[in-house]
Amino acid sequence: MELFIEHYKLNEEYKEAKKEFEKALAKKSQLLYSVVPKSANFENELLKGSSSNKFLNYTIKMEEIDKEINVRRNLRDVLEYRLKLKEIELNNSSNMLDKIYLLKYVKNMKVRYIAIKTNYSKRRIYDFINDIRKMIKEEDYE
Repeated sequence: MELFIEHYKLNEEYKEAKKEFEKALAKKSQLLYSVVPKSANFENELLKGSSSNKFLNYTIKMEEIDKEINVRRNLRDVLEYRLKLKEIELNNSSNMLDKIYLLKYVKNMKVRYIAIKTNYSKRRIYDFINDIRKMIKEEDYE
């Protein structure tokens, strides 16, 4: 398998892990905000004795969410590290498709600058980019 395809797949995994991490953070903030408006009535509820269950439920949920956040953060960080290693591999690759993928999709260079850097014509760079896209699409369908 080509290095740029491996990078593409890793990048997709990283994006998904990042979304899941952000969802976990959103859960935590939702839980925090669900308690804040009710905080003015805690003295009345303490007298009734029903508030202790709410505090217990809150702390249990908060611990669960914190564990989930830690797991999601660790996964995201590991994928980010692997992605950086793959970028180094792409940078050291002698395959022209890997180099063009790195310049176009990782470093976000324009085609004219890629053409200057690689000593290919713009038309040839577009051909390489089309080949890269086709190979990624074929890999996605498998």
